[in-house]
Amino acid sequence: MRGIPILRGNKGLLGRSAYTALAIATLLDLRTDELVKGTTEWLVSCQTFEGGMAGSPTSAEAHGGYAFCILAALCILHPPTELPKLLDMDNLIVPPFA
Repeated sequence: MRGIPILRGNKGLLGRSAYTALAIATLLDLRTDELVKGTTEWLVSCQTFEGGMAGSPTSAEAHGGYAFCILAALCILHPPTELPKLLDMDNLIVPPFA
């Protein structure tokens, strides 16, 4: 098996689960390449057509809580300066009433 088990096609699991697993694995120094394989792609696929972050790739509803967890998880995996390479930042960060 590879990758974080909660991301292996199980329905009903959300980006906050990925964040929790990554945070714990990192804090306990248990994170390996095998554990995180495919996690970045899964997290990035949670971005909705309007630019927000949904709880999972199959959910169409973006939510601020999901955005926090997914962005935090991506920052555990990559330097924050790499986020523009991974996400559509123009649609993610839009001024109110733009």
